Parts: sequence; structure tokens; C-alpha cells
Amino acid sequence: MSPAYVKIFEYAAWGFIGGVIGLMSKNRRLELPRLHSVREKDGRVSKWIDVGFLSSPFLGSALAIYFDTRPENALAWGMVAGYAGSSVMTLLQERVLTLAGFKVGGLPEMQPESGKQL
Repeated sequence: MSPAYVKIFEYAAWGFIGGVIGLMSKNRRLELPRLHSVREKDGRVSKWIDVGFLSSPFLGSALAIYFDTRPENALAWGMVAGYAGSSVMTLLQERVLTLAGFKVGGLPEMQPESGKQL
């Protein structure tokens, strides 16, 4: 294996470790990935994947690979991604879902009761 690939793998590992450290310092716990089943009003069942703590360390690895200069910097990028990465990923996910036409967040829309006039 080329030494360049070894360095990239090393930076990714430092970024992953930094991501876990940053996430643990923010939340004081690690949440495992889960599969949520949600039953809609019309009877359909939709399944959602909650990646848990995995998004921040993988984002830390990606940032550490992209900004690779030294292991200390890779660890710092991982810690930044661990601390703020989950918030940034949630923000991007909500923005993409909103652009796709899904309603995200807020209160459910009220429906008028049957038999009453407004």
C-alpha cells in the first residue's frame, strides 16, 4: 500500500476518534443507531433510520481527510465535527426535506371538527 494511503487512513482514524471525543463531551453519552417505525394516519408505515452517534465521527473523518496536514489538526477537526457535526447534519437534513416538499417540525395542522361550523 502506498504511504499516501496510509497517511489518509491515519488522518481518518484521528478524525473518527476526535469525533467520538467531541460528541461525548457534548452529549455525555453515545446513542446507538436505531430504526424507527412510524404509523401514519392513513395506515401506512414508514421507517426512518436514526444514525445515532455515527454521523459525527464519520463527518470528522471526512473533514480530517480533506484538511490533512498533521494528526493534531485531524484530531481537532474530528472534535469540531463531534461537537457541532450532529447539529449541522440535522440542519442540512431538515433543509433538504423542506426543499423536497416535506413538512419538518412545528405543530401539526389542526383539522376542523366534524359537525361544527367555523
